[in-house]
Amino acid sequence: QIIDLVLLVIDAVKGWQAQTTECLVLAELCSPHLLVALNKIDQLDETNRAQALQQATAKVQKRLAQTRFRNAPVVGVAACVGGEKVAAESGDQDVRKQQQQQHESLNMNVLIETLQAKLPVPDRTPTGVFYFAIDHCFPIRGRGTVLTGTCLSGSLNVNDVIEFPELSQDRKVKSIQMFKRSVEHIAQGDRAGVCVS
Repeated sequence: QIIDLVLLVIDAVKGWQAQTTECLVLAELCSPHLLVALNKIDQLDETNRAQALQQATAKVQKRLAQTRFRNAPVVGVAACVGGEKVAAESGDQDVRKQQQQQHESLNMNVLIETLQAKLPVPDRTPTGVFYFAIDHCFPIRGRGTVLTGTCLSGSLNVNDVIEFPELSQDRKVKSIQMFKRSVEHIAQGDRAGVCVS
């Protein structure tokens, strides 16, 4: 209900793996939009990198042909040129940082531009009944109980009273946090921690 786009990352050298199929199944269940990032293109042979990338892209598109994502864009990238070896080879922190800055990424700007172009504007509505999918809850002595989860519909404000139908109980919202920051309000699509009395 709240996943707007799935970014499927595939190793360009290894290609499609069993876990890639699992991720594709989850993507089909969760989102109408998909973008594929073929990562580690820096590890393809430089002399015929363009051809190898074209072949890897064709293989991915063939796998996607029978799914709703048959027209999904595929972008070749290298998130960390040289891989983790570059960072690990040097014990000197300054040298390591300099190497990482020199070898940071390849085509990441293309991936970001494609994401910005393909990501639909989320269709969120703060009206309607408040539904909150709870992932976890835990008590905090002297404060109340914190519920972490996702707002699936409606909205919630601090001091609102929420109902727990299965417990036949109502509780007042004492505070709300999103990513370790206090907020006064959440709406559909927001992940949050809600502290109740």
